[in-house]
Amino acid sequence: MSHRLEALTGLLSVVAVRLLQLKGIARSEPERPAIEAAPQKYVAVLRTFR
Repeated sequence: MSHRLEALTGLLSVVAVRLLQLKGIARSEPERPAIEAAPQKYVAVLRTFR
């Protein structure tokens, strides 16, 4: 079971780093369109939840 937790931790770490990068971009360049900072798929998914 611990190998599953290690794999999940690794995956979530990558996601967390990417979210922090996007947060930094959003703060430093608030007028920048999301599509320029993130892949189109990310933007499409977020649009469905907004």
